Amino acid sequence: MAPGFGRSPGLNWLSSVRDLACDYARFLRENGFERVDVLGFSLGGWLAAEMAVNSPGQFARMMLVAPMGIKPSEGEILDLFLRSAPEYLRAGICQPASCAEYLKLYGNQPTQPQLEQWEEARAQVYSMAGYDESDYYGGRAFALVLGVADVDASAEATRRAIVHRVIRATLGAAATLFGGDVSAYRYGEADVALVAPLTDDAARADRLAALLRARLDELLHGMTTSVRAFAGARWVIRVGEATWSDEVVTSGGLLRAAQDALEHDDPLTRAA
Repeated sequence: MAPGFGRSPGLNWLSSVRDLACDYARFLRENGFERVDVLGFSLGGWLAAEMAVNSPGQFARMMLVAPMGIKPSEGEILDLFLRSAPEYLRAGICQPASCAEYLKLYGNQPTQPQLEQWEEARAQVYSMAGYDESDYYGGRAFALVLGVADVDASAEATRRAIVHRVIRATLGAAATLFGGDVSAYRYGEADVALVAPLTDDAARADRLAALLRARLDELLHGMTTSVRAFAGARWVIRVGEATWSDEVVTSGGLLRAAQDALEHDDPLTRAA
């Protein structure tokens, strides 16, 4: 019954998850479902939460499992569009190798028709989340820059504190440092990710990579010289960037290209 998924036709008027939630609520009302028990999984968790906010009387009990679009109590929302469909599926399961249902459905290498169907469904999700679907298929070229600060400190708690402060300071000043149209995120345990439209600046990724490297180094140097507890720490900074192109046509491919550049980057090694 999900519009745009499987064999169900899409609904052109949908422009947000809230619109889809309203359509689901209409279906429940028209078919006489009242005070139902709901299990919301992934996108369904987001939909269920929207429906509960708009019309709580429709539900008796509700459980959300790995819901999209809802900020977790710790960390950040996992970005669906910075991962390939198989990677995202694996990320939604705590232990895929021990989950019989996952292995049965997704244990084998997906076929090309499956991958294409998944990407079409993801594009529909992208559109329902309020974005232009043409952007998902590369309508707007953008660059992805990853930066990581590997810190070696006297204690693990000290290392984690340094990394946390560096990332928080970088994200907090992202608009000023990198430009108002640049989106900055925490990526992984010690990484920062920058996403920026290219417009007419084909070299923007290189410039952002240089800025990010300099920013991380500046922060680490300042912290380790001004905070007594951080004194003596050493660090390695690596940066990798990738740019949307005809050869890299999916967000997952762009992420892999940036990760590969990060892995092969010539690191900047410093000590306080």
